[in-house]
Amino acid sequence: MAVLAVQQLPANGVDLGAITYTALTAGGDTFINTGNELLLVKYATATNFAITVVGTPGDDSGRAVDVTITGQATGEAAAGPFKPRNFNSGNQVTVTPEASQTNTTVAVVRIQNP
Repeated sequence: MAVLAVQQLPANGVDLGAITYTALTAGGDTFINTGNELLLVKYATATNFAITVVGTPGDDSGRAVDVTITGQATGEAAAGPFKPRNFNSGNQVTVTPEASQTNTTVAVVRIQNP
């Protein structure tokens, strides 16, 4: 499991081509979450994809289930932001791909306030 870098995006526009995507580890990865992050996903093979964002179970978290991001083959998806009390373990969110997936890349971005 690796920690994904959070990329800062300017508030007044960005070239989406400037976002760097990283391969998602088969066992999953984490990212630092303040509640202002978005998870961007690209998948480059001929099958559909699903990625799970692990929720924080418990009465005080307000959420007891995970969130699944699904997308079409050779497609893209986005999810977030993720409320820390609903998704953080420590100060991180865990993201896991389906076991059979390869060629899944992700980026975590945070839009700066103006």
